Amino acid sequence: MARTPPSPSRRELLAGAVALLALPTLAWSAPAERLTPFSLLDFGGERVDVGEWIGEEVIMIVFWATWCSCCLEELPRLEALRQEYEGRGFRLVAINIDPPNQQTRAGAQMRRIRFGGTSLVDPEGKVVDVYNRLKKTPTSLIVDRKGVIARRIVGAPPGTDAELRGVIEPLLRR
Repeated sequence: MARTPPSPSRRELLAGAVALLALPTLAWSAPAERLTPFSLLDFGGERVDVGEWIGEEVIMIVFWATWCSCCLEELPRLEALRQEYEGRGFRLVAINIDPPNQQTRAGAQMRRIRFGGTSLVDPEGKVVDVYNRLKKTPTSLIVDRKGVIARRIVGAPPGTDAELRGVIEPLLRR
């Protein structure tokens, strides 16, 4: 006479389900997203090749617009952070995504806040369509020295400067 194996307990069933859920994560982890080299014009009409900094510096890219009040509040704060990290291999790049008829206004905003980072324009959306398809502003990318996007922040960067430093400083030490 064949014996029926004992039924698994609820605990065993739950443990098996958890293990099955974790399996795809362990087996198929997504590759790290890399920053593809690109170039855009600055407000003076000069072409700037961001790809030159990949492998050399930690890069923070901020997509912003003149109509975004959060952006206008964050840019001076980020400029102060840029000044703090000056000479340590940190590059702040602000990319304005306003349409061409707003570029003069955007340039004036950057002069008003005395932004010393790299200020670029993307009126056709060539770069923003790759890294911020929904065009949410501000959106920031923090890219390590190898060109890997270490952090994507949609909305204003973390609430305190200490939180933002907690993301950037370990990348500067690598």
